[in-house]
Amino acid sequence: MDRETLRGTLATLDESAGFLLAVIAGLFLSLRALEQQRAQVCGLLDGSGTSSGPSVFPLRRTAGCITVGALGYFLCLSARTLHQAASGTPAAQQSACTDLIAAALVFAAAVLRLENLGGLPCDAPPQADQPSLTRVSSPVTALR
Repeated sequence: MDRETLRGTLATLDESAGFLLAVIAGLFLSLRALEQQRAQVCGLLDGSGTSSGPSVFPLRRTAGCITVGALGYFLCLSARTLHQAASGTPAAQQSACTDLIAAALVFAAAVLRLENLGGLPCDAPPQADQPSLTRVSSPVTALR
């Protein structure tokens, strides 16, 4: 490989590392929301808490937006890799195609999850028909 190709590869690796850190940040926000919701449920169980507390939806929406953005980068990277593999071996083409399909499915799952949390606008307030701790009928639903 020539130096220019290696520099391009290094830049892609650096960008990828940044977007992986964004995914990790989204996971930590989701974990924080889970811990917050767990504390609310524990407070209800031991009688020291109330069903009103800080909503977990802003944290979950923020985590979802960060994750969707980062996964969008990896989807685009997979599409670029497939385009570059077009002149390569059949094995490289198949691998790039499989990677693009996987990236598209993961991206779609993240978008669906974000939409399930109340839509794509990350700064919109929760709607009346969205679940909250006070309107949940089962613990499984509460942990979504």
